[in-house]
Amino acid sequence: MRIFLALVFWICCAPVGAEVVSIRSGEHDRFSRLVLTIPEGREWTLGRVSDGYALELGDGSDTYDTTTVFDRIPPDRIASIESEDGRLRISVSCECHADAFLWRADKLVVDVVDGPPPDGSEFEIALVGGSTEEPQSNSADQVNLPLLIEAPDAGARPPLVPGTFAVTPPTDNRVAEAERAVIESLARAASQGVFDIPSRPVPIIPDNLSEDGSANSAELPVLTPITDPMDGIPTPVSNSSGTGGPGLVLRTGIERDENGKQGIIEESGHCISDEMLGLDTWGDDRDFSTQIADHRRILTGEFDAYPEGSIEDLAKTYIFFGFGQEARQVLALDGQGSQERLVLDALSRVVDDVPQRNGVLDDQMDCSGFVVMWAALANGSLGESSTDGRNAAVMAFRLLPDQLRGHLGARLARLFLEAGDSTTADMILTASQRLETGHTVEADLTGAAVIESTEGAGPAIEVLGAMADEDTRMTADGLVQLINLLLAEGRTVDDPLLDLASAMRFEAGGSDDARKLGLAELRARTARDEFDAALVLVSDVSLPIAQVDRDAQTSQVVAEMAERGDTASFLEFAFADLPNGLSAEAENAVAKRLLEVGFPDRAMSILAGPAVQEAMAERRYLRGEAAAEIGDIDALNAALIGLSDPRAAQIRARALAASGDFQSALAEELQQPDAVASPEGAWRAGAWTLLESGDDPLLQTASRAILSDPVVLPSPPTLESRRDLIEEAQATRTMTEELLDRFNIDADQVSVE
Repeated sequence: MRIFLALVFWICCAPVGAEVVSIRSGEHDRFSRLVLTIPEGREWTLGRVSDGYALELGDGSDTYDTTTVFDRIPPDRIASIESEDGRLRISVSCECHADAFLWRADKLVVDVVDGPPPDGSEFEIALVGGSTEEPQSNSADQVNLPLLIEAPDAGARPPLVPGTFAVTPPTDNRVAEAERAVIESLARAASQGVFDIPSRPVPIIPDNLSEDGSANSAELPVLTPITDPMDGIPTPVSNSSGTGGPGLVLRTGIERDENGKQGIIEESGHCISDEMLGLDTWGDDRDFSTQIADHRRILTGEFDAYPEGSIEDLAKTYIFFGFGQEARQVLALDGQGSQERLVLDALSRVVDDVPQRNGVLDDQMDCSGFVVMWAALANGSLGESSTDGRNAAVMAFRLLPDQLRGHLGARLARLFLEAGDSTTADMILTASQRLETGHTVEADLTGAAVIESTEGAGPAIEVLGAMADEDTRMTADGLVQLINLLLAEGRTVDDPLLDLASAMRFEAGGSDDARKLGLAELRARTARDEFDAALVLVSDVSLPIAQVDRDAQTSQVVAEMAERGDTASFLEFAFADLPNGLSAEAENAVAKRLLEVGFPDRAMSILAGPAVQEAMAERRYLRGEAAAEIGDIDALNAALIGLSDPRAAQIRARALAASGDFQSALAEELQQPDAVASPEGAWRAGAWTLLESGDDPLLQTASRAILSDPVVLPSPPTLESRRDLIEEAQATRTMTEELLDRFNIDADQVSVE
């Protein structure tokens, strides 16, 4: 690699196209961050130099704008930063290491993180031309263990190692007496809660393990199907070893009521420490089979007991590779519990995305460490987590093993998206999709949701539509998401999507996916005004929804049919037996439509049933309108008793007008403050003075004509007076025709004297 870079430098001695790279900085609890804007596709290299790290882009011809770097970060981790010979030199002043990744195609992130670098970090290799070679470990810190040697030759000096202890059988009763005294003192101490004497189960050690750690589950009693491997494992009390192994569990009097979270819970409170969640140290670069086999051999290496920590180590390795169920089976091998095992059990459930059992992550959302990521994934929400907590969650994700980063990335990205942080969601999702385990349908669906948040529903619909057309892995959630987006945008869901939803619902049987698909199809068919098909679907007993939900969905379909269905189909439905369980609101909608199309009797029969609250208030008005149309004044008064608002007054006025009492109808109409009489009501009531003062020119003219004195011809009549009389008669005829056209009344109802 060094020779290659040297050749590149030699060949490209006269670079072209150099650019000034801008740098933004930010400070966090555990790291300092630099974000560089670089040309898309530009290669980059970060490595060690004498006083820290150096970054080089492409051919090394770029320069870096470092003028504002220390405006936002202190020189605690990054002591200095400068552009030097085409490199960005980052001097560090702490025990920390560098990490770098592409956030976007043109955004390179460099983090200077507290603590030593992870094993095998590619950024710890010295850059070509750097003043130091690859960092070497300090030999003074290395521990030399004594060598195991063969039996010495005769006369050779034996190695200086201790011999075995000789056990001398007791020759008197003093040992038995001491034994009894110890037992009695232990009994008193146990009764005071100073220590526990846990039961020591007989371990079940499988003897048919292969090199990769696998075994036939039928021959392993501990791996037989059970509800949950951790069921029945006791919640631990204080345990100085933290392993939950057999033996005496000691504690002081002060510790006796504590939970024993040493090394797991931070000293500052209830938060699980970052050290406990260092998953990057739970495995290495070797393949899965090799590492599992190694831990299995250690687990089964003793005669009748599991070596201390071996169960936890094997469970951690399973979690490291993303096998949560297997980790829980291992944790249940010896029937013991500890705080560490509770945490491991919780992590394994997050990995498998199954419900939590012990609640160890329930109170971790207010923390500011790596545990926030695990708690958010367990709870399905970032909740009220702090900014520091969310930053720590992102850092925890960055430090995950590749396989877990790909596996958990889509879920974590969706949580950030739901919390309104689409930028971080996009960064997490992009990082996970680069990994083999990140190529999932869930990741694609989350990507579509990110696109919807950042670019709008249209582009997201295009992505999901392509998945539905081409990807056989399309899930129920994805199809439901697509249908909901189409409906939200006011688009029609076409037949192929509805056919796909129907087929997937059939395949899903009585599952929750079948429920979600059925409801999505129901909404789509209702939006397409396919009310008959929607009613058939919602009444299908194979749709796995509760009866109360079925009634609610039926009521929604009926209400929308009453609002915009074609009249012929609606009347056919309304005059048949209505579905059972209709809500009062749906019945009101049907009755209202019947009143609009002139069927008050059928409306009144539908309104006869009970209703409550807002639905009953609306029903009283509808009953009054139906009674007014029928001409049943008693039913009207019973429906509107106690109501004196404008709507009730209008209903009463229409009923009085229908009975021919136009003046009473007008009086009812004018009872409300600031009420304005309807022109027809005032005309029918003969309120000429009211009409004359109105703003309708035709009614003003007609009212003046009615209120004016009759024309008296001079005696003898003159030719001019006769001509005026004829013109007035013609104007009156024209006005009368206009009045007839407007009010649709008989001519004999209008008299002009």
